[in-house]
Amino acid sequence: MGENILFIGYKGKKLKKKDIEIIAEEIFTNWKNSPKHYENMINPQFKLCGFGFATGKNKLYATNVFGTKGYVIEGQVSNNAFGIKSYNKICDNFLSENSNLMVNIGNLYCIVVADILDSWDVNKKVFSKILSPDLVKDCISEFSDYEDYDKMLLNYHITASRYYGQNNDYTNLKESFDFIVDYFKNSSLNINDEIKLCLFFNNWSRYDLCIEFLKKRRNDPDFNEEAAFLLAQTSLGYPDVLTEEELSSIAKGAFHINKKRWCNWINREFQHQRNRMVKEIYCNECSTSD
Repeated sequence: MGENILFIGYKGKKLKKKDIEIIAEEIFTNWKNSPKHYENMINPQFKLCGFGFATGKNKLYATNVFGTKGYVIEGQVSNNAFGIKSYNKICDNFLSENSNLMVNIGNLYCIVVADILDSWDVNKKVFSKILSPDLVKDCISEFSDYEDYDKMLLNYHITASRYYGQNNDYTNLKESFDFIVDYFKNSSLNINDEIKLCLFFNNWSRYDLCIEFLKKRRNDPDFNEEAAFLLAQTSLGYPDVLTEEELSSIAKGAFHINKKRWCNWINREFQHQRNRMVKEIYCNECSTSD
């Protein structure tokens, strides 16, 4: 069994025949130009295929499922459906025998929910239609032997943290957030990915984690200007987790990397001059700079 999934931009307007043909051509071309997707399309073992579509905020989602045999189901657009049976459980033997399908379903769940929650002010009617992460977690847990299981679980927890945050469910939010932190503590990231991770922490007001992660990277060869300024800006805004000596070293580190940028930053956010060390550097260096 095989499956292709993608999404494209869609404004939600009523589609004319010409619009549908253009979208169909775009979907087909995207799949054809992707080696793994195209492999499914030309696999001679697959005798049947089916399509499914769903819309989200400014997006159209499409899935193309391939199989070797099907069941005739009355009253459907297509009489060939892939092993569709009634089950009381969300996860069943059919899914467990096709782990790649479950992985795609898990990824699609994360994409769709993230797309919906991109607008923080989601009305209750729309929010109530989002499947609870608790139900999805039960399914995902059955695929612990999948080679990228940890990555799939990471995507789940990133999505779940947004869901629980909007639902004010702080107990489950903490569980998901702790998983994300532990995952990256045991991972080796390049500095640009580390910066993105720290921006994620700051978005959740966990400035202490941003400081903790970047402080460890200061002596690494790839520690760049963006990392230095993110660390300095976060540290001056949240100095309680640092000693005065650490704070001074971090602020001076950013200054020595790019003096002009540092001076412009302190001039713009002048409240930082309440810090004696920052004011001293600013008065001695920035007032005389070009």
